[in-house]
Amino acid sequence: MTCSPIRAFTRALASLVRDHDTAEILADLLDDAQTVLNAAAVGLLIRTEGGGLDVLTATSHRAAELELYQAQQHDGPSIDAIDTVAPVHADSASAITRRWPTAGPAIVDAGYVSVHAFPLRWHDTPLGALNVLYVADQACPFRDPHGRECLAAAQAFADLAALVLVQHQKMDAVQLREVTEQALAGRTIVEQAKGVIAFQQGLPIDKAYTTLRDHAAGEGQSLTAAAEGVVTRATQRPHA
Repeated sequence: MTCSPIRAFTRALASLVRDHDTAEILADLLDDAQTVLNAAAVGLLIRTEGGGLDVLTATSHRAAELELYQAQQHDGPSIDAIDTVAPVHADSASAITRRWPTAGPAIVDAGYVSVHAFPLRWHDTPLGALNVLYVADQACPFRDPHGRECLAAAQAFADLAALVLVQHQKMDAVQLREVTEQALAGRTIVEQAKGVIAFQQGLPIDKAYTTLRDHAAGEGQSLTAAAEGVVTRATQRPHA
């Protein structure tokens, strides 16, 4: 089995650039996640403004109840994914009850034998968790030869859910201009850095751009930050 969420992501992203209903987009996104990941159910638990946790949506009433129970008991895969801002997996009934002594038995009693929670994150801030559940007669795609691809797809669903949550407000004309001006400013500094690298290393401009991107990735920086560093060092370098 392969995990191909392209159609689901295309639909969600197309909705984001129009007037949209956040709850509807997230409900559709979870339905698509259930289909793509061949899951029995998918639930979405999010942090509230007051710092608590609540169920936003789920593909079944049973899954929604389990997400709510986790929030009430502060125990379960979704809670761990939020607290650690990292994926959480338990692949058997015994593993589930062993890891979560309160929520685990409720999850197993509901018929689920495999759970996988993925954090919703925004700039390293946890917003919630996407919980993917499987029953006994289902083949969990995370274990097949395409498991790594499916894990990446599941996290991408969580990331897109986070994007939907933070982008729910419509920007006015002034805010839109500010965003585009920031993007253009970033492009300007990148172009300057490409020229610096091309001159210093005797490279074609396309190769200089590749070098800049490789440098940014190697340093764990954004492309704009790496470009600013290149230009700053060049301007501070003493002239012969």
